[in-house]
Amino acid sequence: MEQGSHQLKNMPIKKLLWKLSIPAIIGMTFNALYNIVDAIFVGEARGESGIAAISIVSPVQMIVMAIALTIGIGAASIYSRAIGAEDSEKARKTVNNAFVLGLTFGIIISIIGLLFGEEIAYLFGMKDDFKLDTMNYLEVIFYGITFQIISMIYNNLFRAEGFAKTAMVAMIVGTSTNIILDPIFIFDWGLGLGTRGAAYATVIGYTLTFGYLLYHQFKSKGNLRLKIKLMKINLKISIETIIVGIPAFVRNSIGAVIIILINNLLKQYSIDPTTSIALYGIISRTLIFVLLPIFGIVQGMSPIVGYNFGSEQYERSLEATYYSKKITYTYFLIVFILIQTSAKFIVNLFGVSQETIILGSNYLRLTLLFLPLLAVQIILTGYYQALGKSKQAAFIALLRQSILLVPLVLILPIFLGEIGIWIAIPLSDLISSLVSFWLYRKEMKSFRIQYLENLEPITQL
Repeated sequence: MEQGSHQLKNMPIKKLLWKLSIPAIIGMTFNALYNIVDAIFVGEARGESGIAAISIVSPVQMIVMAIALTIGIGAASIYSRAIGAEDSEKARKTVNNAFVLGLTFGIIISIIGLLFGEEIAYLFGMKDDFKLDTMNYLEVIFYGITFQIISMIYNNLFRAEGFAKTAMVAMIVGTSTNIILDPIFIFDWGLGLGTRGAAYATVIGYTLTFGYLLYHQFKSKGNLRLKIKLMKINLKISIETIIVGIPAFVRNSIGAVIIILINNLLKQYSIDPTTSIALYGIISRTLIFVLLPIFGIVQGMSPIVGYNFGSEQYERSLEATYYSKKITYTYFLIVFILIQTSAKFIVNLFGVSQETIILGSNYLRLTLLFLPLLAVQIILTGYYQALGKSKQAAFIALLRQSILLVPLVLILPIFLGEIGIWIAIPLSDLISSLVSFWLYRKEMKSFRIQYLENLEPITQL
């Protein structure tokens, strides 16, 4: 049976993509399930106030995720190309460098958060109405930041090596623990800790994921194993890692900025800011639940594209890109239909009032109106990252979440009030998707001309 780099080179693309993606999809689905279940339990225990509180904390977690993915995706891209070019020395240095970077950023963020948590929460849109719930959650979360960052970095590196099952199990271990502990820690029949209990469950989950991956890293005899003499910052590799990973940082950090901006705009334009912020939290977590599994496809695609490009097997790189796009579009189309027909049921899961359910279901349908069109931009970003084209990938990420959404969400409420905030989201999705589709067609044509002039119809897109 082919393992590691051998399967990246020789296994049929469709079989290989599913082999690498299914564990990632399962792992990401469990991770997405945590976001939903966490909010459901908090909503049942604390209502709109509790959901609003974790919605305020969400940007903090997204920024942390942005940093972790910057290092993880950047290092994984370098690692894939290094092993494709049979450069084991660079692969080992990349792994150790990524670990040290993650540890450094984790400690710095934790210290800043513990010292200035309340100031950060007010900046992110916290109101005194739900301050207690917010701070109970936020203070605990900062203790687990380092474990979260290193876990996400190593998840990407294990997938880059082709060990997707190990990465999947690590995510399942952490998320399952979190979900099991949530009700025990949150509700009065258990420890009765409310939102603080939800945060404790999250930190314990991250810690177990970190421990699982660290254990398997020590078991590894290959390039993934940490070595004391290599555990130092390599400036050249660090710069390359960050440059390649910048699109992931842009996508997630801009996403955090958007949440902060919208939370503050809802405070300004909404008659009932607590309910509106809670609804935006519900919709954001629903979108994350929808998107994270498909990022499993991207994580399965990236090492295939990167490795085969590095080993000059260009047709395999392009075939993986095409097939991934097809899967992603089909998935989004199915999910779109389910959301449009089941919006009330989804919002009702979070324990909010009947009036909030009706309002929230309308906003949910509206904000995800152009969901199927996101397929092309997600795949195109993953393709650019796998090839180390950070500028192009960053542009795609910026187009939807910054260049278009920020001005729309600032301007439309002036004329339309609160509803303008909700309209801005699908409108930016529509415009950015049309631009991304044009760029995708252009990129695929350029790739064929440059590397595969006689490519068969598989990539005639």
